[in-house]
Amino acid sequence: MTTRTFDYCILRFCPSDVRAESVNVGLVVFKDDSLDIRMLRNATKVRALVHGLEDDLLPGAKAEIAKWASGSKSTAARYGAIKSLSYFNCSPLGNFSAQSPIEYRHKVKELFDEWVEPLSSLPQPTDKNEQLFFKIRRQFDGMKILSSDASDIDFGLIFPRYPLDLENRIFAEYTYKNGTQWNVIETLNFSMPADRLKRAIAYKAFVFDYAKQLFGENVRNHLLYEDEDKQHAESPLIKIAGRHADQLINLNSQKDTYAFLSKVQREASPNLSLALH
Repeated sequence: MTTRTFDYCILRFCPSDVRAESVNVGLVVFKDDSLDIRMLRNATKVRALVHGLEDDLLPGAKAEIAKWASGSKSTAARYGAIKSLSYFNCSPLGNFSAQSPIEYRHKVKELFDEWVEPLSSLPQPTDKNEQLFFKIRRQFDGMKILSSDASDIDFGLIFPRYPLDLENRIFAEYTYKNGTQWNVIETLNFSMPADRLKRAIAYKAFVFDYAKQLFGENVRNHLLYEDEDKQHAESPLIKIAGRHADQLINLNSQKDTYAFLSKVQREASPNLSLALH
């Protein structure tokens, strides 16, 4: 079978440059002679930014994108045409490979579900580490330092599921920048079964090491973990994790948790002056 590679971008609705708020509304895949455009079925998600929008907004945008980019053949030209649309912008280009139409449809659906489909329509997490991920997410959201737009990292906000390597699908759970320093945050729940815990620690170590390779000395890695019985505090597993993380924070320690969240809030508070340039 012949393997083909496709470029794609995530389409975002952004009604105001000054407010710098946006939501992901579509996926655009660049084919040789056409665009494969997948949009949300209705405007419910974008009404969080602008009340009263009609449901024909997104179908209309889809038709406009197809028409606007139809005169260009190269991916770069069509991508540039999409970026010039009013009220919409798009993510940097990513790519994926597929060997058959079935694999292509599967990967497109996977990308759409991950980046565009509203989180409220997804099932609630049952895995304890997923629960911990969303627990931290609610904390950051309540502190008003969480963003759904990866470009907001440059303004100081925290972005969940940040793609360290989009092509190979390597994501950091939470990422933010303090000046030129990157910060990568991973979570770990020690109450999971031992075999899964070992695999989870190995993967967290891999993500931290990848971030070090990507950002060099300009990154600090933070591992947030829950250890209700505190039985792992001096265990080899914690020491292994500590070799790859610059900071370990036990969320069952109120003192350590408060100190960490206070530090993150100071460092990740949005620098609004950057958004005006």
